Amino acid sequence: MKRLTCLINIAKYEFTSVNEVRVNSSWDLLTDTATIVLPRKVQWSENDSLVSGDNSFFKRGDEVSIQLGYDDNNEVIFEGFISALKLGTNLEIQCEDAAKDLKSGNGTFNKKEPATLKEFLDKVSTIPFEADPLELGSFKTKEDSPAKALQKLREKFHLTTFAREGKLYVGPDFWPDLQQKEVPVFTFQQDIISDELTYKREEDVLYQVIAKSKMPDDTTIEVKEGDEENADNKTLEYDNMPEAQLKERAKAVLDRVKYEGFEGSITTFGTPVVRHGDVLELKNPKYPNAERNGKFLVKAVETTFGQGGYRQKITLNAKM
Repeated sequence: MKRLTCLINIAKYEFTSVNEVRVNSSWDLLTDTATIVLPRKVQWSENDSLVSGDNSFFKRGDEVSIQLGYDDNNEVIFEGFISALKLGTNLEIQCEDAAKDLKSGNGTFNKKEPATLKEFLDKVSTIPFEADPLELGSFKTKEDSPAKALQKLREKFHLTTFAREGKLYVGPDFWPDLQQKEVPVFTFQQDIISDELTYKREEDVLYQVIAKSKMPDDTTIEVKEGDEENADNKTLEYDNMPEAQLKERAKAVLDRVKYEGFEGSITTFGTPVVRHGDVLELKNPKYPNAERNGKFLVKAVETTFGQGGYRQKITLNAKM
């Protein structure tokens, strides 16, 4: 039987045992989060120990690294900073990744002429970024932090925004440069502990996106993408966005809703490690030709480690 192992670094302290670790990562979240629960008394060296009722050891902003695995083959699951401490019978340490730096600064952007996503991020982002070559039309924000400005951008343009390894990614759900060298494979009845999956076909989703742009001469351009009859619909409204870009935006929003793939999640063991935006492969030996076989995009991962074992709850998305 494999032995659970971990290596937790918090500030200058190092731990090889914890009560519990929880890590949440999703392209719907700007900031990946982690929670570390330490026992009331934990040893970090031969002569020193920490009592959880004493919070003088840690402070907000301290660096955190979480490595988890089996038999000392640990992998980095999370890197970030302490965001809050909760004292009690145990010590609960709440953490955020590098995107926390986006919660302070200036979130103001105002350009009457058509702006690009890069121009917006050059003005607003406080960390390095990669961005889609996207036209925003006339776009403005007046927020008290980059994070709130990015939230407004996400809601208006339906973009994915997340940070990884200190860099902000804005645009699509899938970034080829972030992909693992080998696509991890998970097999039903073997290393998939349970699943809550519903398969959806693209043709079964009836949806229409209506995109409108108000131009400087007070005329309005309108484009439609998707199904026309018996369809749910969503209306997008922009300012001074050219028709070509308006059509691209409507198509991109439609593609996020109307896809072939899964809704729901699988629960697996802790390895192979998966991160949101990755691609994984599912195999079903009983039904080798079924639609559940294939490669799928990962939307979110909830990692847990502790007395209940080492688990990943992986939320799936489109078939690749």
